[in-house]
Amino acid sequence: MKKLMTMLLLFLTVGSAMGQDAKETYMKGVLALNAQNYELAAMYFESAANENVPDAQLKLGGLYMVGYGVEKSPQKAVEWYERAARLDYAPAQYALALSYINGVGVEKDDAKAIDLIFKAAQHDFPAAQWRLSTLYENGWGLPKDAEKAAYWKKKYEENKDKAQSPDYVNGMKKEMEAH
Repeated sequence: MKKLMTMLLLFLTVGSAMGQDAKETYMKGVLALNAQNYELAAMYFESAANENVPDAQLKLGGLYMVGYGVEKSPQKAVEWYERAARLDYAPAQYALALSYINGVGVEKDDAKAIDLIFKAAQHDFPAAQWRLSTLYENGWGLPKDAEKAAYWKKKYEENKDKAQSPDYVNGMKKEMEAH
């Protein structure tokens, strides 16, 4: 299987990524990432990210956060998360919120984190909905409110089976465990 993936990557990488459709370039990055060729993935993601593909911006940020295929730089990771978050991309809003919660790549700022979690939750991002429910339930950074906690928990239950599950966001669970 690994040999097949390597051959497929070689086939796909013939020629330059320049001038190719940004989504196609992004998909090549996904294939490279799945094959654990992080340097090649970073190259493709950066090309697509510069064309405002938010998935690529998020994934490139994730590579910078953990230092796979690029020099580790939480600050650059946050820059890419911010670019994707400005495009209203919920997974990036959530990734950026985690950076603010943990003070990784940015100064710790719970108010900004909660604002970003709320935005991502409004876009039906399950991890953000779950997090928001626990914030309301426990009164962490928000007034304790059982009704709002129940509302966001219900929204999470409605959306949890989507492809963007709580530990989606480019391996955010794995990434945050590394810090």
